[in-house]
Amino acid sequence: SEIIGNSTKFTQVSHWNKPMDWVRLSPDGRAVAFTSPVDGVQQIFLLLIAGGTPVQLTTDSNDKFLNNFSADGGEIYYLQGHEEAWAVPTLGGKPRRVLPGGVGYLVPSPDGASIFFTRDDNTAIFRADKSGLDEEMLYKPEDTSLQVAVIGVFPGGNELLTSRWHVDSKARRRFSKLNLTTREVVDLGGEVARYHDAGWDKQGTSVRSEEHTSELQSHHD
Repeated sequence: SEIIGNSTKFTQVSHWNKPMDWVRLSPDGRAVAFTSPVDGVQQIFLLLIAGGTPVQLTTDSNDKFLNNFSADGGEIYYLQGHEEAWAVPTLGGKPRRVLPGGVGYLVPSPDGASIFFTRDDNTAIFRADKSGLDEEMLYKPEDTSLQVAVIGVFPGGNELLTSRWHVDSKARRRFSKLNLTTREVVDLGGEVARYHDAGWDKQGTSVRSEEHTSELQSHHD
């Protein structure tokens, strides 16, 4: 889209007559990745913003759930099988397994050195290097009725935007901030129905989801 005066002009960049799910914009804004079914299997595709035909990047028989581009845009992270984390080169190539099964939504650090994710049925947040090595647990709620998810990274790279919810009320998830140095968690107000539909609206200050945009306000636990 292009903003002209007080109006927005939308330009169609492709003619794709299939579903496009889990759409993610590349760090340089020049491409989008998404999943779409091929013979009944969700595969990863890349489409240049300049237009053209989407390129299919994966071909195996496992459904894919797209997560994010790597920080430098060179790879696309996704989950498949029993929630194994994989990465495929953005320009095409052989996918590599990053983490074994049981992984939740995966978010890269701004410098590209680390990846953040959940394990243990969303009961803890972990960090590993970009190759999936040196895994460490960053946070696990003392309240065993709480579950957690990673949404993004705050400017500066030392705090994670997360959401937390009680096991018996998964429909509503509250935003929170995890400090990677102190491991302190601060409630930020606002709620989101499904964490994978949330992302930055204005990085560090507001979050958008399918439902609305939420302003973040700090409230210490």
